[in-house]
Amino acid sequence: MTDFLDTQDHQSAPTREQWFLEINQIGGTDPLSHFKDNSYGQVNLEKAHPGGLAQFVTGRPTLLSNLIRDSLSFSRAYSAANRIKHKQDSLAEQFGIESLYLASGLVDLRSDGHELRMPILLWPVNLLTKHDDFELSLSRKALVNPALAPALLRHYGVKLNAEDLLSMVQVGSDPIPVRVLDHISSLTDESANLEFSRVLAIGNFSSAASDLASDFEYLEHPVTNLFLTELDSNAESFEQGIADPIAVTDSDSTQTRIVSRALAGTSFAVETLPGCGYTQTVVLLASALAHQGKRVLVLAPRRQTLDELATRFTQVGLPGLGIRASSTWLDMISAISRNEKAQPVNYSELAARRDSAREEVANYFADFEKVDGELGVSIEQALEELARLSGSPRAPINEARIDADQLGRHR
Repeated sequence: MTDFLDTQDHQSAPTREQWFLEINQIGGTDPLSHFKDNSYGQVNLEKAHPGGLAQFVTGRPTLLSNLIRDSLSFSRAYSAANRIKHKQDSLAEQFGIESLYLASGLVDLRSDGHELRMPILLWPVNLLTKHDDFELSLSRKALVNPALAPALLRHYGVKLNAEDLLSMVQVGSDPIPVRVLDHISSLTDESANLEFSRVLAIGNFSSAASDLASDFEYLEHPVTNLFLTELDSNAESFEQGIADPIAVTDSDSTQTRIVSRALAGTSFAVETLPGCGYTQTVVLLASALAHQGKRVLVLAPRRQTLDELATRFTQVGLPGLGIRASSTWLDMISAISRNEKAQPVNYSELAARRDSAREEVANYFADFEKVDGELGVSIEQALEELARLSGSPRAPINEARIDADQLGRHR
C-alpha cells in the first residue's frame, strides 16, 4: 500500500532557501504584483454603462447585463464571470480562500526597472448566478493591495499607511479617487517614475501565497527546524514500534506497521498514492492516538480530503472523532451523541478473538505450503502450476478427474 521515506532514502535535509523558493512558486504569477489585462479571466468595467456602474459602486445588486449592454461584449464578460465564479467557489471550498475582488487603480513601476504592475485597491465582490445573467454587488469596505506597501518600501524607501489611504475613499463614490493616486505619488521623490492608470477589473486575486511566504521567511519553530535537520537514519530505529496497536477497522501489515511506529514516537514520512488506502491509514492512526489520550492535528491541502476523513470516521462508528474547522458544530454534536451511546468494551475478549483468528489464518496458509507425503507436492505448488498452464498460449482443456490412487501411481 505504502512506502516509508526515512532519512536513509535521502541525500540530505531540505534547506530553508529551497522551501522558500518552492513556496514562492505556489499559485504561479501573483496578479497582485504582476497584474495583466486578461479578458479570459477578468471582467473589465472601465467602459461599463454609466447608469449600471453608478448603481454598482453604491453597493446595490446590479445585473451584469446592466453594466455591459453591448451583446458581444456581454457574451465575453458572461463567459469570464462564469470562470471567475467557478474559480472562486473552488478556492473557497477546497482551501478556504476568498479571491473574488474588484481591482481598482494600477501603479506601474516598470519605468524604474522594477517588473511590477500592482492594483491599488481591492473591493470584495459578491457574484450570484441569475439564470442567463449574473448579479454583482460591491462591498462597502475596500482593502489596500497587501503587496503594494512592501514594494514601495523596498524599492523607494517610503512607508504607505493603509488607513490613511482608505480614509480618502468615500463609500458609494468613485472606486479609485484621484486623490488616492495623488497621495501615492506624493510619497516618492521626483526621481521616481511611477505610472498610474485607472483600472476597474473583476477577477480572482489572493495574497494567500505571498502571506505564506512572508510568514515562513521569519518563522522559527521547533517543528520546521526538525524538518530542516538530519534525522536519525539508524536502521534499528526504522523497525521499532508498538506491538499489536488497537485497530478500529481492517488494516494490512503495512498500515499496522505505520501505526505501530507512530505510537512509539518515531519520526518518519509515508509516501503513497490516491486509492492506496491512505485515508484508512489516517483513520487507524488518529483513532489509535486518541485511544492513548493524545490530540491529533490533521492537515490536508483540500477541504474535500478532510470531509472524506470525517465520513470514514462515521463509517467505522466514530462520528465526531475529528473536529473540522468548517463543520465544528455538527462534529461536536456527533461526538457528544457518540459518547452518550457508548458501551463498555472488553478489550481482553477482543484481543483473544483476534489472536484466535490470526492463528486460524496462519494454520490455513501453513496447510497450503505443507507438502503431501504421498504426492510430494503442496497445494500451493499445484495451484501455481495450474495457473502457469492456464496462462500459456495454448492452455490445455480437460474435464477428466483422477482419483488419489491414480495420482500417487503416476506422479
